[in-house]
Amino acid sequence: MPMADLDGTRIHYHDAGEGPAIILVTPPLLTKAVFRYQTEGLSDAYRVITFDVRGHGRSERSHAPVDYSRINEDIVRLMDVLGIRKAFVGGYSTGAGVALDALLARPERFYGGIVLSGLPEFGDFYNRARLWAAKRMCNMRTKKVLAWAVCRGNADCPETHDRLFREAMRGDPENWLHYYAASGEYRCTAQLGRIHHPVLLVYGGKDRSFHRYARLLKRELLQAELNMVEGVSHQLPTKAPEAVNGLIRQFAARVLPRVAADRSD
Repeated sequence: MPMADLDGTRIHYHDAGEGPAIILVTPPLLTKAVFRYQTEGLSDAYRVITFDVRGHGRSERSHAPVDYSRINEDIVRLMDVLGIRKAFVGGYSTGAGVALDALLARPERFYGGIVLSGLPEFGDFYNRARLWAAKRMCNMRTKKVLAWAVCRGNADCPETHDRLFREAMRGDPENWLHYYAASGEYRCTAQLGRIHHPVLLVYGGKDRSFHRYARLLKRELLQAELNMVEGVSHQLPTKAPEAVNGLIRQFAARVLPRVAADRSD
């Protein structure tokens, strides 16, 4: 079980494959298990790095609040531990907000970004209400119910649900709450024009409450590629893995030659 000591907290990670690195960030409560299909589907050509956020899954509980800047510090430290100078950074749902923040905070460490069902802020009542409900359930009494519901929504089959649920239940609900609260407070819409990296945007055609964020990111980012996966809702990593993996491959194949060309100039 690979662990990295990052600023006094042991973080569990998975490192698969060789080639250009892709680092993927989970939303609150879920663990790196949600990216199993990306790890399996992309590691033939890429080095896929997934990890459990502090206080999630097999990573140690964090005594300091878990927010976007702390997660991004862990990403960069993990890259240093693994000898990765530069990578693609991506995230799913609110984890995509962490990825956007990483591009803003440490632009020199990344080739580009990957946003799967993501958002730069919670700007609508429906999703803010869902976030409020999740925060209310981040305690030991209702931990199991919340984990079961989130994992059920992200499962494509009973086996996936069991794996997601088993790993999620290892986490600390107080750290879940930190991450949920940070997600509700985070806003980077006004700063999106500062991101000069190419960014892949992928959304489910049935994920209508997030389409406003797809349009917003497409409009405000300088180099954004928007793709809609029809017939699926929010849970792209587990319920549309072939489409997601194919789009990531195509995106990386377009970006990396440009990076190489820039270096030679």
